[in-house]
Amino acid sequence: QPQQLVAVEIPAGVKLVWQTVQTDDLGGYRIYRRAEESVEPEMIAEVGPRQNQYIDRTMTAGRKLFYSVTSFDTAHAVNESPPAVEAVVDLR
Repeated sequence: QPQQLVAVEIPAGVKLVWQTVQTDDLGGYRIYRRAEESVEPEMIAEVGPRQNQYIDRTMTAGRKLFYSVTSFDTAHAVNESPPAVEAVVDLR
């Protein structure tokens, strides 16, 4: 599972950075976002195994957002890790 997820507001949106997972069968990462009033996060992106950052350009200002990242493998029936500890950005 990805570790040390950090979310930072930048002019282009919210930049997420995490520590990569070291495994031979890593398929990539899934990025999730939820608003403060939501319980369930929604997947907003999927990136390749060599990436350890993502810029969310689709977020809405004026909200507190929670981000998490999971890793998944290359198996036919994909296995997804538990999410990284959420990173929070307050855009209010």
